[in-house]
Amino acid sequence: MLAPVFHPAMKAVIGPRKELGMRTIFNVLGPLTNPAGADAQVLGVYSEELVPLVANALTHMPVEHALVVHGDGMDEIALHGPTTVAEVEGEEVTEYTLTPDDLGLDSAPVDAIAGGTPKRTPRTSAGSSPAT
Repeated sequence: MLAPVFHPAMKAVIGPRKELGMRTIFNVLGPLTNPAGADAQVLGVYSEELVPLVANALTHMPVEHALVVHGDGMDEIALHGPTTVAEVEGEEVTEYTLTPDDLGLDSAPVDAIAGGTPKRTPRTSAGSSPAT
């Protein structure tokens, strides 16, 4: 979910963020604003070092259950390598590592799971054969 779409304060900083052309604190703050008001969430972070920091922040917010993840260089659960996870339940944080095998999934190289054109990606995600 893109926070600038739902949160007025984030809309105000989108221009300067784009001009800077690099990650800023707003890349972390945006997801933490929880614009949908969900009491459970999976929150990906762009740096493994941010996993425990963001998890700690969530212990002070109205979130019942959350997973903060960083998967082998990506801000999501990875199929191409290990994923660092901090699981938040109330004020408790448990850190662990997941692999695709732990989830009953096959490993896949990044290029095998990369998206494509806007026309191709939704069809591939839905399990259809790729559009040509």
